[in-house]
Order: sequence, then structure tokens, then C-alpha cells
Amino acid sequence: MTLGELRGQPHAVRCLVNALETGRVGHAYFLYGPPGTGKQEAAIAFARALNCEARPTPSSACGACRPCTDLERGILPEFLELGPEEDSDRGRSFHTETISKAIAWAARRALTGRTKACVMRDVHLMSHEAANHFLKMLEEPPPATVWLLLAPDPEAVLPTVR
Repeated sequence: MTLGELRGQPHAVRCLVNALETGRVGHAYFLYGPPGTGKQEAAIAFARALNCEARPTPSSACGACRPCTDLERGILPEFLELGPEEDSDRGRSFHTETISKAIAWAARRALTGRTKACVMRDVHLMSHEAANHFLKMLEEPPPATVWLLLAPDPEAVLPTVR
């Protein structure tokens, strides 16, 4: 799916398309809305467009080049998708270990020289400790890395991350 094919999120799509078309891509984007509103699809379409080698338009991906097909198959090294873990001791949340792994991934140089994109689902479930650990990465982002943070409600995300 491309950004142009998404329906129901005109403002978010317009912001992402504008970033791609102007070449002024930020280091983080926060997409929120109830489940089923297309946050994850928009984030993945944006990541695909960032890494496409043969963009038919500045804001879409071809779907056929190696980065596009590798992302679709889940093997693109410049793409990482994370969500909260289930843990009987701590409940469903992002653990500091997961955030540490994401930070280590972001610190490594992209293999293809393209932009790395990390989609983080349900960031409202970050523990305070994990959120504070992640905050350092948001404040001092590595070059050519984009964080796409997803949550159902902006108020549920810690203000320092939001």
C-alpha cells in the first residue's frame, strides 16, 4: 500500500507526503488514532517510500525494487518494527531491553546507505524507565533514522515522548 492509497487520514498523509516531496524528513513522527485507522499502514508506506530505489513519485514506492520487496518480506535491514511484549511479571509493555536493542540498531550505519525506519506500535505502553531511556535517542537522533511512533491516544503517551 502507498501513502496515496490510504483513506481516512488526510492530514497525516499530507504531512508524510510533504516530507517526502520536499526532502525534509523529520527524525520522528507520532501517529495516533483508534485501532483500525491506518496508523501502521501509513507508517509502513512511509518507510517503504523512504527506502524505495525507484520511486514512481516522490511520495510513493514502486513495490518491485529490492528494498520494497525486502521490506515486504520482513528482511530489509533498514526497517524495524517493534511492539510491547507480554510478560507475566510486568504485563504488556515495552521493556528497557527492547528499547536498548532499538537504540543499538539505530546507532549502526544503514547497510544500503538509505534511511532507516523504526515503527513502534503502542508506544503508550512504554514503562517510564523505557520511555526515559528512549527519550535520549529522540533528543539526539542518529543521522538517517526515522522513528514512527504509534498510539491510540496522544494523552496516553508520556508527555516527554509525545
